Amino acid sequence: MHLNKLPSGRRGVLAAAALCGLFSTPLFGYEDLSFSSTSGLVRFEAETGTLSGATVVTDQANYTGTGAVFIDEVGESVSWTGYVMEPGLYRVTLGCKSPYGTEGQNKHASVSINGRQFDVELPNTPYFTSVYLGEVWMEDGNDIVISDNWTWFYIDWIQFVAIDTDANDNDRGYTRKQKLLTGLLANQAKGLTVPSGQQEEADAAYIIEKTGKAPAIICEDFVYYGSGSLDYGGNPGQLTENVIKHWEEGYIVTLCWHWISPSGIPNTTGKEWWRCFYSEHSEFDVAAAMADPTSSDYQLLVADIDRIAVELKKLADANVPVLWRPLHEAEGNPAAWGGAWFWWGDGGSEPFKQLWHLMYDRLENYHGLKNLIWVYTCTDQMQTSWYPGDEYVDIIGIDQYPSDRTSILQSTWDNLNTTFGSTGKPFALTEFGGVPNLEDMLSAGIKWLYFASWYGETNGPESVADADLVAAYTSRALISADELDQNLDGVTNGVCWNQDLPLQFTLQPALGLNTGESVEYLDLFEDPYEHDLSNGNLLEMDGGSVVVGAGFEFMESEDLVGWSNITPQFYQFGEDGRVLFVVPFNETEPRFYRLTIYQEPQ
Repeated sequence: MHLNKLPSGRRGVLAAAALCGLFSTPLFGYEDLSFSSTSGLVRFEAETGTLSGATVVTDQANYTGTGAVFIDEVGESVSWTGYVMEPGLYRVTLGCKSPYGTEGQNKHASVSINGRQFDVELPNTPYFTSVYLGEVWMEDGNDIVISDNWTWFYIDWIQFVAIDTDANDNDRGYTRKQKLLTGLLANQAKGLTVPSGQQEEADAAYIIEKTGKAPAIICEDFVYYGSGSLDYGGNPGQLTENVIKHWEEGYIVTLCWHWISPSGIPNTTGKEWWRCFYSEHSEFDVAAAMADPTSSDYQLLVADIDRIAVELKKLADANVPVLWRPLHEAEGNPAAWGGAWFWWGDGGSEPFKQLWHLMYDRLENYHGLKNLIWVYTCTDQMQTSWYPGDEYVDIIGIDQYPSDRTSILQSTWDNLNTTFGSTGKPFALTEFGGVPNLEDMLSAGIKWLYFASWYGETNGPESVADADLVAAYTSRALISADELDQNLDGVTNGVCWNQDLPLQFTLQPALGLNTGESVEYLDLFEDPYEHDLSNGNLLEMDGGSVVVGAGFEFMESEDLVGWSNITPQFYQFGEDGRVLFVVPFNETEPRFYRLTIYQEPQ
């Protein structure tokens, strides 16, 4: 089954998709007068191209170079033919605008790059801004044509940023991994929303059917890729390829691995091969295997990890970052089960940590995989003796199946902070029976990095009443797939790079309550998700009100902690209640930006 109901094809956010601007990848230099180059980009100025009917203009604000090109008639174009660039994959953006469009009726341009066609919707603004087209392969002799689709628009430039695709270093996967993790952390720091996740495609499709919304994260399982499955006829099908499709459709992806033991499989009634990730069914001795690296069982472990590396490498080659959650719930629940319920924890904490370190070293160092975000999942036991170590973990997760599905898990959150708070790692709700009560959790200061519901009639979305499922997925506290790159609290969702050009974006304002001596910034007020500031409307808040334009403060930050004022080059209040900003060029450092509207209390 293939998910196909995501409203837009945007890639993850918060992830990668919520991040503005360009990769800051070192580039090579060119001296050809037809286009300019600085560190990180190659730009063709529109006025230097071959014009067919189009005209060069100099009466528009903030163009670069010596002018811009105006296309106002059918058949007009600007083009560059046969230009040589170093072969490779490039990220393409177009500097453009169309102040003549109307709401819902924006102008469109056609862009052809070596025969590949792009239909570009042009921003209806008075200021030139950048529109991302996609990734294209460039090589010796490149043809670029920008022509009319719906006329009356301006083109300032088209630019290409090289992407390092060195397969040995997996730089592309690494870059997106870093941006995904940065975006998740930034969203968690704001404490207003939590990205939603769902285990298994079928259950994600069920959510879409019932709510019209899709989970932001799709969770899959590598259960059938190991030798313990393949030797007995297990068939993983096209799971890895489907994971790539999920990412391309706009989902974040996470993978667990119910690792069927590589040996010690009775395959008898009640102990069939497909049950042998459980310690009660498998006879595999992980402690003995890890104690003797020359043993056949140790070598079988390595061979299975190598099989998984083949699949993870496919994801890296496709530029897909992965929330990688292997060897989960290792310590089990001794009180309820008498020990660990999975074989990888059955030998105790030391063999488990040795296995984790072996897998980490094999995937990261031997195979050179750099697209993995490592998620360590504990149980309610939360024993630090099982923790693999800060250098081997990016996220600490916990799996919870409370009898009261409305529980905010306060004691679980408190225990996590007591046990693992000193690590500085973020906490995720990596499995949950049903859908968590996010609004009450956030109100109590419980801010998960993300959550993932389990699957099936008992613990999946089917176990939740239809009305409750709809309420959960339409809650403003839950980030669904179509909301991954939206902004709800006045702070950009991720760090933004604006390399050698102004950066333009829109923000819904947060509120600052001016107390006279200081300003208290309030992202959470009576309803932090409704900012009705269109056309000078009043916004009610605790008996006070604010008028658009009466006063605002625009700030930037490197870490969402320290904020400093910044003067925008241009700003405009829109009829939709959002505010358009163009910020000064910042050469190297990433920034978060924040808009605060002042309100004087009555």
